[in-house]
Amino acid sequence: MEWDDDEFDEVRPCPLCAEPIYEDADSCPYCGEFIVDTTTSFLSGRPIWFRIFWVSLVTFLIYQMIVLWV
Repeated sequence: MEWDDDEFDEVRPCPLCAEPIYEDADSCPYCGEFIVDTTTSFLSGRPIWFRIFWVSLVTFLIYQMIVLWV
């Protein structure tokens, strides 16, 4: 009986140390860091105006918190 190992042959480079790791790995066996999928970010894939709006809003709210605290 032959094993079908095709699903485990797909590798990609670790985003931190660039060593080859399996695509479905949770952490890198070389550097030990957890692999974070950057495509699930709140701002990824959004239009530039949306990004500018949210960054401006967060900056304004932080500024207001600092001003009201002092």
